[in-house]
Amino acid sequence: MKKLFLRAICCLFAVVFVHTSVAARLVQGIVFRDANGNGVYDAGEVGLPDVVVSDSRTLVKTGPDGRYSLECKDDKPIVWVCRPSRMRPSKSFWTLATGDGSVDFGLVPMEQGSDFTFIQITDTHISRADTASWVVDRLNSLPFPVDFVINTGDLVSGSDGQTIEGAQNQYDVFEKGFSRLKLPLFYVCGNHEHANSRHANLQLDHELYGKGMYKQRFGPTVYSFDWGDIHCIVLDCTILLPKGGYREGIDAEQTEWLKGDLAMVPKGKSIIAFSHQVLPRPTAALLEGKGVLAVYCGHLHRTYVRKQADYDIIATPATSGAWWSGPGRSNPNSCGNPQGFRIINVSGGKIASQAYVSRHGDTPISLASPLKRTHLKGKQDFSVVVMDFGKKVSVTATLGDKAVELKQTERHPQWSVWSGSFDTSSFVDSAYDFVAVAQLEDGTKSTMNVDYSIQNGNIDTAFKTDRDAKLEFMLTSTSIKLEVVANDQVVGTLEADALKDVKSNKGKKITFVIPAANLKRVNSIVLRAAPEQKGKAGFTQVRMTYPEPETGKVRVLRDVRQFSNAKYAVDTGKSGKSSVISIALPD
Repeated sequence: MKKLFLRAICCLFAVVFVHTSVAARLVQGIVFRDANGNGVYDAGEVGLPDVVVSDSRTLVKTGPDGRYSLECKDDKPIVWVCRPSRMRPSKSFWTLATGDGSVDFGLVPMEQGSDFTFIQITDTHISRADTASWVVDRLNSLPFPVDFVINTGDLVSGSDGQTIEGAQNQYDVFEKGFSRLKLPLFYVCGNHEHANSRHANLQLDHELYGKGMYKQRFGPTVYSFDWGDIHCIVLDCTILLPKGGYREGIDAEQTEWLKGDLAMVPKGKSIIAFSHQVLPRPTAALLEGKGVLAVYCGHLHRTYVRKQADYDIIATPATSGAWWSGPGRSNPNSCGNPQGFRIINVSGGKIASQAYVSRHGDTPISLASPLKRTHLKGKQDFSVVVMDFGKKVSVTATLGDKAVELKQTERHPQWSVWSGSFDTSSFVDSAYDFVAVAQLEDGTKSTMNVDYSIQNGNIDTAFKTDRDAKLEFMLTSTSIKLEVVANDQVVGTLEADALKDVKSNKGKKITFVIPAANLKRVNSIVLRAAPEQKGKAGFTQVRMTYPEPETGKVRVLRDVRQFSNAKYAVDTGKSGKSSVISIALPD
């Protein structure tokens, strides 16, 4: 009897120890085939086995009867179901588990082929109803089947810089606008979804602060789903900081979840992953050898590809382009591509074809190469993508006043690729417009314009002007004395305490006059540390203003390779050099 009593005491102690040392909440429920589609588990409906359920920390599979038990660390966890191939949730795929009741997920069959097409939009930055309408109307009007759309982050224009109320307004506009989308839509959380996190008055204790507002409306920031023969993984590449802001990265907890998710993928099944920022290298390495076809992201507002051992990480240009400059089509991405989206065709468990396409015009044109982030010189291979929907189209192009012959080199169901070579060696160093025009047989035209910087060392020695220019920029930080250099001549200096009386986090506007005698066709601008100075500085929004000869109207000119808000740095601890900014002047 004494031994039985001691054994009972030990067992009781063990139970108490587990529940007091692990702050976990047990969530239980069933994943079932929802025969009547009402989202409620009714008598006679059958549970579905081997379906993954998770809270983005722990993953479990349902048993033979469709039931699961999930230990969650959060008191109010977001619990979600990984929708299996050829099924969809009868209601939402996620729920905020707040009560003690059963958390059930109903699934209904849906048609999904092994071959399918999806569209990636990214960096939509919605804050106005009209911009949401443009995107949604374009997607709804596409004359070919699209299985789903995924928005890879920065859904709204900037909830991070708003009060909670202001952030809610942006989310409301986005949700109302995209409620008209006729296609299934998946979400990725971007840094501009972090409500109030960069505002002057942080509401840190508000339940909607940071990622709280996103989670309340769209659910988990980390999840997975299956489509056709592909397993899709959505990752969150931001970590909120205690006193506002964020840093890019994937923490240990998300990494462990990712390992668990990958372990549950059947051998031989291909994977496509999505994130907002380019994946950190340790996470990217973790995905190698796992059957990953590609990782699609955004954030950079330009085309970027980073090659891993057996797959590519592909940053897609922003659907909104340079959204901070306004909603117009004249605000493209920094790589030269217009506002648009990526089309991906999947076939046989592989990516059969993909292209970034413009959202403008009846036969939209986008740029494949060369991207405009570097100076062009010598012979260049030009290539454009025309979303012609399989119709017969002709394409013409010019660089400056010279014709560039383009021929069709690829034919895909929704688009064609047109390519040709052109030698720029005879061009005088300056900025030139590349204009491509696609025309249907009925005469309907679409146009794309890209401004390139061409530098072959052919200096325009005949260039002369009697007009001064002004160099303007925003100084955002400095701990050193700086020299401002234009065409190898120091045009001004800034003391180390230049920002001592500036309260705005945007910095201070700096203006220097560049005399006419010092101007060239292409002007090289450098901000550098003064002699014997050690430290750092930052600046942005570099431009020159220059009056037209006849009207006196002031032209605003920038380095055509960069966004207007491109950020630059001086750091004597690294190379000791600063970026060279090239600004070409008109006649």
